[in-house]
Amino acid sequence: MGGRVQALINGYLEGGLSYGDALAAAEDLGAEILVTWSKRHLSGRIPADVVTPEEFLAAGPERR
Repeated sequence: MGGRVQALINGYLEGGLSYGDALAAAEDLGAEILVTWSKRHLSGRIPADVVTPEEFLAAGPERR
């Protein structure tokens, strides 16, 4: 996920939007990866790859 997309999602969350709204924004922007603690609830339900924070960090900078 590009830094611009991540910054936008973070801004949505910090601005008080719900997680669902931030997720919708990520889908609309064509996000490739969604980092969440609720991987089992979201995998296969959205077009983005769903990973846990640990998986995201373990993937290294080339995946981010």
